[in-house]
Amino acid sequence: MKNHLLLGPVGLARLSAPLDFTEKKAVSYAAHDIVEGKTLLQYTGAPCDEMQLRCAFHAEFCRPQQVWDSLQALLSSRQAFTVLTGAGALLGSYALESLDKTTTLAAEDGTLYAFEVTLSLREYVTGNAVAAATAAQQASAPGLSGNASANVRRGP
Repeated sequence: MKNHLLLGPVGLARLSAPLDFTEKKAVSYAAHDIVEGKTLLQYTGAPCDEMQLRCAFHAEFCRPQQVWDSLQALLSSRQAFTVLTGAGALLGSYALESLDKTTTLAAEDGTLYAFEVTLSLREYVTGNAVAAATAAQQASAPGLSGNASANVRRGP
């Protein structure tokens, strides 16, 4: 069966494709209070992107306990993984931050037949990306790049 979405080693097929797919992108600002004036905002950067996926799994099309075990193993690995769509689009590198499970059908003995889960993912930025961004910012800052104009006082 073709995968709709790949979360590292875990694939979500057409029947288990996300019911909801939420993305959060933001920017950050520092607030500078001004005496008897309005606060000024200064752009400071962009925090890591976030995603939430809500999926349903049922015994009619998968083995729910195996899926749940795979998702828990992914969370416990504490590693970033690549997120790919079934069409081959790379969404980026993300770390799984939490799993929220709701059991919707189980046998009297506790056998899991169906559940819904919400996966919370946060973009994972490597140290190299941080170093590259820092170097680019420093290169564009006149005082740090050697391109600053000299503040020379001439005369009294």
